[in-house]
Amino acid sequence: MSRKKKTPSKPKTSLGVTKLSGSSSGETNATYVRDGISTDKEDRELFFAEAFIGRFNAELPLGASVTIDDYVQNDTSDLDFDIECAEAQYLELAAIKPLTEEFGKESMSTGKFDIYTLGEWIYEGLIRHKSDRYGEVAAQTFLLIYPEDWQFIISSSVVSCVQAFCSERGSPFSGIFVVMASPDGPTIFDVIAPITETVPESESFRGKPLINMEPGKNKWTIDLS
Repeated sequence: MSRKKKTPSKPKTSLGVTKLSGSSSGETNATYVRDGISTDKEDRELFFAEAFIGRFNAELPLGASVTIDDYVQNDTSDLDFDIECAEAQYLELAAIKPLTEEFGKESMSTGKFDIYTLGEWIYEGLIRHKSDRYGEVAAQTFLLIYPEDWQFIISSSVVSCVQAFCSERGSPFSGIFVVMASPDGPTIFDVIAPITETVPESESFRGKPLINMEPGKNKWTIDLS
């Protein structure tokens, strides 16, 4: 029986930024400017991968001899990219978008979440899930995670929390990184693993909130309860 090839879904994304402008009367106006990245899945992955590779080769987080010298994008049935690098053969991407979880659904409307809860989901739902899928190949793979919506833009505290989970539960990939990027802004790049410094225990982040402001507003009311 023949099977119809599944067309990759186009993610609905809303990173964007808030552009503030003032008027002669003293009023402040806010405009939501979308990120301008293609909504096609493979195009978006290529954008984030290239942003990551540029910062990786500039910052050399694994040492001066470890660069990504070339890359080839694969189709959606395989690891996302083949790369030429001394420490990895593949690059796999994973979006921070926990929409199947209750806390993720709530965050889509509030922009607020518990750092521990999100950090554990990133570890179990992305890192561990991808590791289980690829098995021993994970040790030859860089995993790149990135947010696709403004609600899930992560802070340095979330990065530290995920680092803590990797330290406590294991880091199966050759390297784990996070990139946050837009065409009109700076690319933010962090190394989750390998880590060389001591990080706090994951439990220390439980109950600590992170709030991302909805773009396009010039006033916000923050509920810290």
